[in-house]
Amino acid sequence: MTRRTGGGAATNSGIDFQQRVAAFFVLAMGLDLDCSSILERDDKTKICKVAFETEDAVDDIVITHESSKTYLQVKRKLSFSEKVDSEFYKTIDQFVRQYYASQNKNDCYAIVTSSDSSRTILSELKKITTSERLNNEASTDNPLSISEKSTYQSFLNCIKTSLKQNKLLNDTKVIQHLISRIYVIDIAIENNGIYEKSFLASISSRLCTTPKLLWGHIISKTLDWSKNRQSIDIDGINSILNNFISNGLFDNEIDKYDETLFSVEFDPDKYNICSGREVVIVDSFLPEFDIALLELYRFDDNGEFRIKFYDHELEMSDGSRHNLYGRFSTLSGAVRFITENEWIHEKKMVISELNDDINFDSSTIAIVYSEKVRQKVLNNREISKCIHCQGGLSSSSMLIEVSEVGLPFDTGMIHKRCLRVSDRVLGTSSNPGFDEHPELQDFDYQKWFLSLDKGQAVWIGSSKFSQQVKNVLWNSNSGSTKDGQLCIKAILSNGDYQYVQERGRVGRYNAERAKFECKQLNNWIEDSKDKGNPICYSLDGQTQGMYNDIQNSSSQPVELIECVKFEVTQYTRGISKLNDKIKNFYAPLISLVNKESSNPLLVDNTAFLISSPMELKLYLKNWVTIGFSYSLYKLDIIDSDECFDKFMRWANEKEINVLIDPFFDESGQLSKGVVMQDMESIEKGQDLKSF
Repeated sequence: MTRRTGGGAATNSGIDFQQRVAAFFVLAMGLDLDCSSILERDDKTKICKVAFETEDAVDDIVITHESSKTYLQVKRKLSFSEKVDSEFYKTIDQFVRQYYASQNKNDCYAIVTSSDSSRTILSELKKITTSERLNNEASTDNPLSISEKSTYQSFLNCIKTSLKQNKLLNDTKVIQHLISRIYVIDIAIENNGIYEKSFLASISSRLCTTPKLLWGHIISKTLDWSKNRQSIDIDGINSILNNFISNGLFDNEIDKYDETLFSVEFDPDKYNICSGREVVIVDSFLPEFDIALLELYRFDDNGEFRIKFYDHELEMSDGSRHNLYGRFSTLSGAVRFITENEWIHEKKMVISELNDDINFDSSTIAIVYSEKVRQKVLNNREISKCIHCQGGLSSSSMLIEVSEVGLPFDTGMIHKRCLRVSDRVLGTSSNPGFDEHPELQDFDYQKWFLSLDKGQAVWIGSSKFSQQVKNVLWNSNSGSTKDGQLCIKAILSNGDYQYVQERGRVGRYNAERAKFECKQLNNWIEDSKDKGNPICYSLDGQTQGMYNDIQNSSSQPVELIECVKFEVTQYTRGISKLNDKIKNFYAPLISLVNKESSNPLLVDNTAFLISSPMELKLYLKNWVTIGFSYSLYKLDIIDSDECFDKFMRWANEKEINVLIDPFFDESGQLSKGVVMQDMESIEKGQDLKSF
């Protein structure tokens, strides 16, 4: 009989996770993505090389930066243990040996893992290492709970055991510095997960093919590189990306490693950006024609503009003004405009082209001006926004230049509908990665991806419950503010303390509100004691509430510590760094709004919000069964809890219901999703909403 175990599956999932992590950082290097948030750094950290299965003590993945290295030990699921045969001890042992072998004390050591790892690692160890970075005496200035002290001691034991086994110097200050260089990084890059989908969406505009194709290719390559203990640098990944990245704006040698934008198809055949001529459509000078297509010199001998543009008019060098219908960098751009606009087909047109043999686009002044345009485009970090309306760009668009009397010079991407007649059209663009998602109209994919970091805590948590239709409470009376100078500390019976949190973050209050909240909390302590159901915190500080409520809602007994009192204390940035669990509790979310009025679209006085835009196609198809019409909509990103609060206040004021990810059965009844409920209405005795 052959005994079957889950070892093979676990090993395979671990290998898959490691390759996904590796592929993420390789692509981050090739596309020059800012990984400072993922790597928990304060400043942008450039990646210059990624090495696999190296001869270093930490041999999973080694990232080389401009002046340091980051050694990654990738474990999809890791348990905390100081036993010398445990995976955790082996990881710390590798960090210790690498730290002592390193010639650069700025090197960093990261445990890269997923939410499947133990809370001791994801929460307590992360807090311990963060504390050491904030303050070398963090263990004194930021007292640890009993559980954290136990974790800290076990962590120290691992380090000291490694030092002893490797016959290395046991020095307290050196150990503290090592701890400060250790990071715990949780990357939710699971297959087909929301983070993976959003990451692929965020890079899609830089590619000339579907991002899934590139993603799968890089994952398979990382497996080969790992087997052969190879590395890849910027030159190497760019040679691979050349087959996937769009051609056009950044193809020449000078721009080889610049950040690419949309898949831009420029009008000229030879030059990336044409700046030497003006091609315009204006009212005809000749009575027998309605309009004229003119090709004109742009600069005079002194490098000054020969023609001035005023919104719907142009002014010639002789001072005459003429109605303007379109402006382009080349004749091919004008021809495309004429083809796409039927009203021109009914007009009689005269065409006047330059007959000179001189190519004015290759003149010195034109080349210098083209460089000015190029640099302006490169410096725009909001690449997924229309520079006119500031709306999201996820479908076909245009690259234009703004050079008009009375307006500052500008250039960038716009929606075709936002084109002004004085905009100088340089080319068209498309976003190949969104070809399979036409429903994501005007979607700012970059804003969405950046908003996902440490967000959507409530939806991630609710997904673990089997109940298909869930009720989620929203607190409309939060007293916490972004700039409050005080916070509230919960003193526990064992001498530990926790900070009062709202939505996973330390609550911040002004003096009046802090005093009020603290009094209410202390009254709660006295009231619960009288009822024999005291206020408690779990040992790890993750759960807080009345004793019986916590135990009754948990499948296993929970070790609880009674809360003795609450007191007001001064807020510092370090308190949030150590104790904040998330950045956004609800956000980001997607709201479907009317394209013309920008008002949320409603069905039976109900607004629908979506937590995963990549699933929107499925929802739209389902909503047809309940009469939802979406012919004219755009997507509005609710990117912060503050924006979500504003939306919910508007909904409450208008008495509008709010559903998250609603899915309906054939009879039109809600079968899956979340029903939002105002906590204030519950306190007033109103029933939970049902659909």
